[in-house]
Amino acid sequence: MTPLIMGLHAITEMLNSHPKRLLKVFILDSQKRDKRKSRVITQLREKRIEIEFISKDRLSRLTGSDSHQGIAAYIKKREEATLESFFKEAKRMKKCFVLMLDEITDPHNLGAILRSSECFGVSAIILSQGNAAPITPTVSKVSCGASEFLKTISVKNLPHTLELFKKEGFKIIGSNVSKEASDLNSFSYPEKTLFILGSEGKGVRSQLLKKCDHHLYIPMKGKIDSLNVSNAAAVFLSRIN
Repeated sequence: MTPLIMGLHAITEMLNSHPKRLLKVFILDSQKRDKRKSRVITQLREKRIEIEFISKDRLSRLTGSDSHQGIAAYIKKREEATLESFFKEAKRMKKCFVLMLDEITDPHNLGAILRSSECFGVSAIILSQGNAAPITPTVSKVSCGASEFLKTISVKNLPHTLELFKKEGFKIIGSNVSKEASDLNSFSYPEKTLFILGSEGKGVRSQLLKKCDHHLYIPMKGKIDSLNVSNAAAVFLSRIN
């Protein structure tokens, strides 16, 4: 199936960074004279990328969403990364930060986490093929296109994958509020780090926490003692050196 992305920011980023991946762009017929859409249309025509003006109903059916911002696009599928190929790359990196997502099922949280990951320089994202949100047009929109720029690797077994990273010299760190956990403010990430972020309701599963070298928590000063998982991700990732 040809990948589909939606949202003005996502498509603008793709147009500026990887225009050859854009196969066909769909724009609401009623918005083709909109200032921002007009600029995009001009760029698309300059790069000879196919445009089709369609109705709102058709665009909503195409994307499976009403929050498409009047624009969507078919893009070339990129080559999927593998653990083997990533480990070869990681050997040449002095610093490498990998984010593993454990049962993040909400597409808006996933999109926001991917956006923060791209902004703060995450080297790769490890996603579970099981109980987790897939990368959909909604995820691409929320991530502002980061879902298409980040190296994402889907795996069947997260605990086994952790063991593979350990063999490659990575330190495993998990988000966890416990007596054994360290304050994020007094911690420095190792040069080769795999950080695990769990779901908002359950956190990181115990079978993964047991394999961690360190646990980290975000100290809170307010009356509310927890953050949305995507907000927590941004805080953790902002400390990448």
